[in-house]
Parts: sequence; structure tokens; C-alpha cells
Amino acid sequence: MHPLEQKMMEILKSGREPNLTDFGGFNALLDSAASLASTRIMPEFLKLALQKGIASDEQANFICACVESATDDFIWQELVDLLWEASHLPNEINTRCFPLFLECAKNKKLKPVARAAGLDAALRWAINGERTQQLRLITTLLEVYDDDDPVYLARVAKIIGVSYAHWGENDLIAVLRRLVEIDGVADEAAFELGMCMLSNGLTAANRKDGLKAFEAALFWFDKSASCREFRPDARLYYACLRVLVEFSSNRDTSLLIDRVKEIKSESFMFHAWCLPEEAPPWMGSRAIEAHSWEMLALRLEGLAKHLNESSWWDPSLVVEPYLVRTYTASKSFLKQDSAGGVEQLIRPKIEKNLATNRYQYDLLKTWIDRSQGQPWHDEARLLLSKVEASSQNDEINCLTNEEGLIWISESKLPDGVKELIAGALRVQLDNMSHTESTVLGNCIEYATQNADYRECLNGRVLFNAILLWSLRFLSSRLDLTKKDAPAIHYMFEQKDGDLPSEDTIQADFFNFLYTNAMGTEIEVSNIAAGRADVRASYQSEEIVIELKRELKDSSFKALKHSYSAQAVAYQNTGIRLGFLLVLDLTEVRKHGIPHLSDLVQPTMVIRHDETEPRLLMILKVPGRRFYPSALQ
Repeated sequence: MHPLEQKMMEILKSGREPNLTDFGGFNALLDSAASLASTRIMPEFLKLALQKGIASDEQANFICACVESATDDFIWQELVDLLWEASHLPNEINTRCFPLFLECAKNKKLKPVARAAGLDAALRWAINGERTQQLRLITTLLEVYDDDDPVYLARVAKIIGVSYAHWGENDLIAVLRRLVEIDGVADEAAFELGMCMLSNGLTAANRKDGLKAFEAALFWFDKSASCREFRPDARLYYACLRVLVEFSSNRDTSLLIDRVKEIKSESFMFHAWCLPEEAPPWMGSRAIEAHSWEMLALRLEGLAKHLNESSWWDPSLVVEPYLVRTYTASKSFLKQDSAGGVEQLIRPKIEKNLATNRYQYDLLKTWIDRSQGQPWHDEARLLLSKVEASSQNDEINCLTNEEGLIWISESKLPDGVKELIAGALRVQLDNMSHTESTVLGNCIEYATQNADYRECLNGRVLFNAILLWSLRFLSSRLDLTKKDAPAIHYMFEQKDGDLPSEDTIQADFFNFLYTNAMGTEIEVSNIAAGRADVRASYQSEEIVIELKRELKDSSFKALKHSYSAQAVAYQNTGIRLGFLLVLDLTEVRKHGIPHLSDLVQPTMVIRHDETEPRLLMILKVPGRRFYPSALQ
């Protein structure tokens, strides 16, 4: 055992934190780099080199020497993760390490797991790296030999699929077609061929090409599932794609019900099987992508049932979650920048159905008139314009009102005031960020699971309004500084260490809400020591926003456990919809504050002896902040 290795083990066993001075500095480590790199404890030395910014050539040389000399498969896996997490590494080290990753992948003397780790590292760096790195990785993938170790070739197949999705190099498909003939690799290669065809279908320019690509993907996913007894990812994609293809055809849509049952079963198996914690980060995108296809298939089945109806009792429960989002599936579900092959299969059926069903057309038109400036409004107008352009029926050959909202036009306010209000709303909502609109859309989509939200119009209107105002409150508090608004000083770390009370955020939130909720009845209450809330009402419905501060655990799971009982206690006689706004004081935020999308989460609470869940919207306001210039 190397003396430095022995010393590191003694320090770790004692429970003490290793320090660079314990080992004589980087010069001493560099002299022993080749020996240390082959030991199981090498990652502990690498951690020392990665703790802070690169301050010397010796430090950089030691990091590169570890990469160059490592041979153990487990060490390679940990080494790649450590380097990837060290975001402060200079480009010089990244440039020096990248060819070492490729050399590791091509070195047949190493174990296949170590080589797969090297290839994994090359992919991580190439995705966000220079074009030359991408080309070098692609060349390595193209030069793979069929007689190589099947364990390594299976990882090659997986990385070829991801690479094709990023760079679209057609020559990579030929490699997968070779690999699909190899025992032990066939199921992985077939699955990645399915993913490549799926990528082609997403970008198809016409219906014929899109259908051809998706049917090819179906073939390869089916083959992947047949090559190995347990391939829940292939089975899930196969089930989802079959719904898409069958929806676009003239087949009986009642068959989709059985397809959805299959999707739900395969989805459970897939999410229980995939993505262990040690999986590379690009695998996370695969899980998200699978979930997106799953959601699309489920919505297609729901939409098929609504399209078969002569009319809709509540258009908002059809237009927003089903009709418009499915019409713009690439954007809504698959997170693509533009429409493609999916729309080529879906849109003709939707447009034809609305063009031949006057009641559905009229309901869509009314929803558009009443939803000016709301999420999905532009997409709904696009759908309506397509229907009108393709329809030969003079009765529906009319344009929608581009300016007004029916609820404004029917009011008794003077025309000038109507125009003012409509303009103000339009400016406010048109300036809403993509993140805000996405968060709102996700929350509303979740809320539709609650019976009171679906069935109580006034309750839904009030809930949506509070959700919008609360999100705007949170967004503004994330952007403003004490200089912009001295009233929010309570959100910043105080020199004396004092922490704000719940009354502070209650007053701030009430003032914000009262300013925005013109004419809405709003009441502030202090029920008892340590509890505060704000009530808002509309018509005969009332919603309570419970306000708390948290000092220990601000995870959504902990907040639900600690405060949901209080927050939903006000829902005993009215609508089962509530809000929990939490001032998060659990930590000093020297490293910045979380993103807006990580601060909002809807949840359902089922109380004892109740069968109907209560909806609770949880929002966290991060406190104890610092100015950007003071962040570490």
C-alpha cells in the first residue's frame, strides 16, 4: 500500500476531514499520481484537488494524471461524476481530459464498465462542448468493432442513440443496425433504433414521412421488447406510439381505452425500473421524455372521447387540457421548439371534427373570446383559424373578435374604461415569462383532478385568480431588491441575525393582493399565536391562504406534513381548495435562491374518513437572501 494511501485511510477512519497539507501539497501528490490513480481510494485525493478553484499547474496536472492513470472500473465511474460536478474546472483541463476519456473507451485492456464510463464522460462533455469534441466522439462511435465486449457495446448503442438525437448523424444508424445482430446487445440497439426513428418522426415535414418514421419506431421498440424478457422502456414507448398512430387513423377510437390501460401498467414498471441514482445525467432526459410521451398518449385517449361527444358541458375542461394542448403536442408535451410529425398525424383529425361539429366549434370560439391573454389562447386561435380556412360552411366563416373579452364587453362600464382594463390585462399577461406560464399551466393541469375545481365555476375562478396573484407575488419578490422596494427587507439576511415573523410576510402579501384584487373581499386574520392567514372571496365562494414561516425543513414533503392539516382545515364547508404560503428561513442563502419553478407545488390531501381529496397549493418564498454581489 502506498504511504499516502495509508495516511488517507487513517485520516478517514479517524473521522477527520483530509487536508492538502496532510500529504505535502500537490507536488507530493503529483509525484505519486500514477500509483494513487490505481487505488480504490484515489477519488478521495481527487476531491482534494477539486475542492476549490485551480490555483496551480501542479493541481491541474494532478487532476489530469488521475484521469490518465485510472484503470479500475469503479474508480472510473466515480472519477467521471466528480469531474462533472466540479463546474469550476477551467477549459484547459476539460480540453486535456476529453481525449483521455476517448482513449479509455477504446482501451480493450480495461474492463467494459470502465470503458463505458469513459464513453459516458465523452458524451457529457461533447453535448455542451465544441464541435470538434462532438466529431471526435462520433468518429469513435463509428469505429466500434462488432467483436468487442457485449457489455461495452450495449453502452455504445445507448450513447449512439443519445448522440443521434443531438446531432442527427445518419451514419450512426448504420452502426446500430450492425449491433442489433449481436447477442447481448440486440435489445439495446433495437431500442436506440426506435429512439432514432422517433426523432425522425418528430421533425418530419409531412404526414407521410411522419407516419413512416413512427411505424418504424414501433417496429424497433417491439423488437427490443422481444429480445429481452424485461424491457419496460421499449414496451412503454410501443404502447404510447400505438395510441398516436391509431388516433390519427380511422380506426375505432374505443380501442384506445385498452391501450391506455396497457400504458399505465407499463409506466409503473418503467418508473420502478429505470434511472437508478448512479445513472448519468443524460439518462434523466430520457425519463422525462418517456413521461412526456406517456402524457401525450393519455391526453389523446381523453380527447378521442370528447371529440365523439356532440357538445361539451364545460368547454374549459376540454379546450385547455385536451384540445389545444394536444393540437400543439410537440410544444405542450414533448418540449419541442416547433410543430413536426406529431402534429401532422394529430391535427387533421381535430380540424375535421370541429369543422363538421357546429356545437364544438361554437364552444371553442366562445372560450377564445373569453380567454384573451390567457395561456394557450394563441394556440386555440391557430386551431380556429385552420378550421375556418378548411371549412366550406358559411355559417362558421366568421372571424373571432381580436380585441375584446366578452365579460368586459358585456359590463356596464364606459367604453373607455373597458378598453383601459383590457389593455392593462393584456400588457400584464403578455409580459408573463415562459417560466410563469409553464408553472401556471402545470398547476391548473394538476388542479383539474379536484372535483370542486372542476365543478364549481366561481370557486375555480377564485382559485385561478389567487394562483395567478400568488405566483406574481412570488416572482416579484425573487426579482426585487431592498433598494427597489424597502418593504421587502425582511427577505434578506439581517446583520443582527433577527428572523422575520409570519406577520411580516402576511402584511406584505396582503398589500400585494389587495392592490391586485380590485373589488374582491379580502380579510387578514391572526387566528392564534404563530398562525396567520388571508381570506379572499368571490360571489359566494371563499379561499384561505395560510401563511407560515419555516425554520427547520422546507422540503415540500415536510411542509405538507407539518402544515397541511391547518391549511385545509378551512375547507370543511366550502370548496376544497386552499393555499399555503411559506417564508423559508431554513438556511442562509450565500449561494443564491432557487428557481421559480422549484418553489411551487400543488398537492392533494385526503383527511381521515374522507374519500374526496382537498387541493392545497404550496408556495415557498426564500428568505435570508444576499445581494448578488455578495454571493459565493
